[in-house]
Amino acid sequence: MLRILALILLLASSPVPAGEAPQRATEASVEKLLELMQADQMLEQVRAQTQAAMRQAAVTTAAKPLDARTQAILDKYLVRLGDLMFGPESMDRVHAMMVTIYTSQFSEREVQDMIVFYQSETGQAMTRKMPQVMQQSMQLAMAWMQDLQPAMTELMDQMKQEIQEAAEQPVPVTPRKQAL
Repeated sequence: MLRILALILLLASSPVPAGEAPQRATEASVEKLLELMQADQMLEQVRAQTQAAMRQAAVTTAAKPLDARTQAILDKYLVRLGDLMFGPESMDRVHAMMVTIYTSQFSEREVQDMIVFYQSETGQAMTRKMPQVMQQSMQLAMAWMQDLQPAMTELMDQMKQEIQEAAEQPVPVTPRKQAL
């Protein structure tokens, strides 16, 4: 998502003449832009990928294979967590936050330029291809994190050991300076 926003910033940059204050984007123009960007569909994809990643992480971090009863409990709580994070109320809130961010960061001219871009053949291609780009990005990120997991675990173990050793050591007392 950050890459998408960075790309949008690059594509939308338009110089403002000196001394002219840019007009902040209106909510209506931002709503139109988000619709063209298919922001709601992107959020839906993020939801699906996040829930899949949470499920995989839960299974991966389990000390042993999950029995049917434990798997059912895990599934129940993953659904509840997904509902909490991605239910209609949460998604409405995320959408409202996006509108607030865009209206505070972009001028009306920039938003109009982005609207023109997303209405273009290239903008439509970007919108169509973005789900696959995000999916591949998520898969690569997950693989990267799995590759890092052993080293991260080792580092965490070292940190715990060092903290435990430090806790077992007496705290040195520094003498106070006497007031004159």
